[in-house]
Amino acid sequence: MSKVKININLNREDKEKMEEICEKLGITMTGAINMFVKKMIVEEGIPFEVSTKKAEKVEFVSFTDEAVEQSMLKMIKKHNKVFEELAK
Repeated sequence: MSKVKININLNREDKEKMEEICEKLGITMTGAINMFVKKMIVEEGIPFEVSTKKAEKVEFVSFTDEAVEQSMLKMIKKHNKVFEELAK
C-alpha cells in the first residue's frame, strides 16, 4: 500500500494538547489521525455527531487523568480490532 503525505494547519495550543494526549496513550499524532481516517472509512462518515445546533451549556463531572486515560485506552483497543480487520 503506497503512502501519501498531507499537511494540515492546527491552532498551536490544540496541537500541543493533542501531542500530550497522544504521548499519554503511547501513540503518535500520525497514528491518531490514521485511526480517525480508518474509523471514518468504517462508519462511511464522520465518526461523531456533527450538528449546527448551538451547544447547550453543560456542567461536566471532573474525572481524574487516570480515569480518562483508562477510558481512552479501552476505546483504542476496541477500535484497533476494527483496524486490524481492515488491514487484512
